[in-house]
Amino acid sequence: MKNQGNRLSILSLPEAQELYSVPQFSAHEREYLFSLTDDELAVINRINSYRNRIHLTLMLGYFKVKRVCLVYGWKEIDEDYRYVAERYFPKANKQNKNLDRRTRSRLYNTIFNIIDHQRYDKAVEQDVLAHLEKRAMLYIDETQLFKDMVALLKSKHVAIPRYSTLQLVIAKAITREETRLSGLINRFVTNKNSFLRLIDSDEKDCRLNDLKKLPKTYKPGEVRKE
Repeated sequence: MKNQGNRLSILSLPEAQELYSVPQFSAHEREYLFSLTDDELAVINRINSYRNRIHLTLMLGYFKVKRVCLVYGWKEIDEDYRYVAERYFPKANKQNKNLDRRTRSRLYNTIFNIIDHQRYDKAVEQDVLAHLEKRAMLYIDETQLFKDMVALLKSKHVAIPRYSTLQLVIAKAITREETRLSGLINRFVTNKNSFLRLIDSDEKDCRLNDLKKLPKTYKPGEVRKE
């Protein structure tokens, strides 16, 4: 298990940045992804300022692509902001001001209502952890567990939380499975040290991992070795 400090390392820095950064749209993608239905536009027009209406439109388009609650700066959205303002709110001032935390949270609550999603919370986390614990009984692969977790959240219409939250939950599932296996070894294996050498990744001879591989050939010598 690889760690960054006290956290499990799952994604590379570029992969994490890609997931939690503002998506880059072509002109065609921008036109399509910022298209609003009549119902969506009606909800957005109830917002009390043009500025927040524009941000809500942007956040809705980004969320439909990534299912992540993004935190962004003006430079990341400048072109998209101007496009949405000109398309839907031509009377709006082109203000280059970032959203404060409270306003951003309130706008995301509106998005969740529009497209029937919810925030990641402790109740969701318990369901996710139970699912990952079952998956970890089949394989302890942090990258695959990450994919399983993201897929489960999307299927349940839950926003993907911060990377640090994903790291901690996956690490907890792996730790619980390792604890369960350790308990079984202590309970049922009499010669524990010999058994552990079979699965030791640093052990060169008679490793269990090697025994699970196909022989190089099916000649008698290779078969006897296997």
